[in-house]
Amino acid sequence: MQAKVMQSLKFALQPVVKDISVTWDLPKGVSATVLSPPITTIFQGQRSLVYAQLCGKSSQTDCSVTVNYTLGDHPYESKQQFNLNPAKDTGLTVHRLAARILIRSLESEERENRGKSDEDMKRKVVELSVQSGVSIHHTAFIAVNKDNGDAVQGPLVRRNVPTPGLPMMSLSSAPVDWMIEESCDSGAAVPEQPRRDPLLQLVSLQKASGCWLLDAALASVLGKTSEEVEKSKPAEVSSEVWATILALIWLHGFKMDAKDEWELLAVKAASWVQAQNAPCVKECVDAANALLGYKVQKDALGL
Repeated sequence: MQAKVMQSLKFALQPVVKDISVTWDLPKGVSATVLSPPITTIFQGQRSLVYAQLCGKSSQTDCSVTVNYTLGDHPYESKQQFNLNPAKDTGLTVHRLAARILIRSLESEERENRGKSDEDMKRKVVELSVQSGVSIHHTAFIAVNKDNGDAVQGPLVRRNVPTPGLPMMSLSSAPVDWMIEESCDSGAAVPEQPRRDPLLQLVSLQKASGCWLLDAALASVLGKTSEEVEKSKPAEVSSEVWATILALIWLHGFKMDAKDEWELLAVKAASWVQAQNAPCVKECVDAANALLGYKVQKDALGL
């Protein structure tokens, strides 16, 4: 959940695609009915699909669809050519996806009108479900006898199918007696407290400006002693710049699998380092890599 929240925040800080419009260039006698809800904005990393139903006939088969949008206050246009004659090997996958979108839209409208009887809406949804093979709450798949085409009658029967390599488990309605043992030994060892996530510890140590302080808490997260961290610091840089570069090296070298969670704070830290105009940043990165045992490049840190 935390990674998804940070990813959403990162997307929200980027320019968005807006003012989206779709224009169809179709031959005379052919019309397009958009089945998808209108798209207002698209954030970076997102994908939006637009389904439309084409109706009518025409001898002309060449068509096009144009998408106009705005990104960063600049207008853009994207045009796609297509042919009305589908390929012979085209299946019904896209048709079912489009039907699902339309069904969801109709079901949403039906929920909004809950309490009001709308048989026409129900009939339309059921017909679309049967035609497309998309199940809804008004319809369901049933077992049919292949010989006569009649629906199979009778109650549902459960059948246990053994899986190779896995033990069979059975459920019983017999009463079970539970025994609870409680230890009263005063000499019992106290359970060890769970260790805090080092990433959360490092995040909590970052200052509002974006830097870290060179203290024992930071050294503990890095798995080093205060003496080791102090001894490896280049003489030309301040303690805060050194501590911040150490933190950035540790994040890129040890926590790349959780980059979505710390990427924003790393950008802030790199911006802070750049604002200090610190000398020998390259030497600091090399020294931090040597201390922590990583090989992170300076460009990867955004410095």
